[in-house]
Amino acid sequence: MTKAHGDHLNGRAKRWFDLSIIEGLTNPDIARRESVTPAAVRKWQMAAIKQLQEQFGDTE
Repeated sequence: MTKAHGDHLNGRAKRWFDLSIIEGLTNPDIARRESVTPAAVRKWQMAAIKQLQEQFGDTE
């Protein structure tokens, strides 16, 4: 069985992936739900992107 992309993430990056990609929430929605700033959520998003690029390579 293969892992889903989100399974390759850890920490807040995984939390962002689960809330954004799986649940469909926007970054502002995530910020409100997690009681953090939108800037913090953007950092989580960037961490998720970086981790996925490191794991699967940059496709651009």
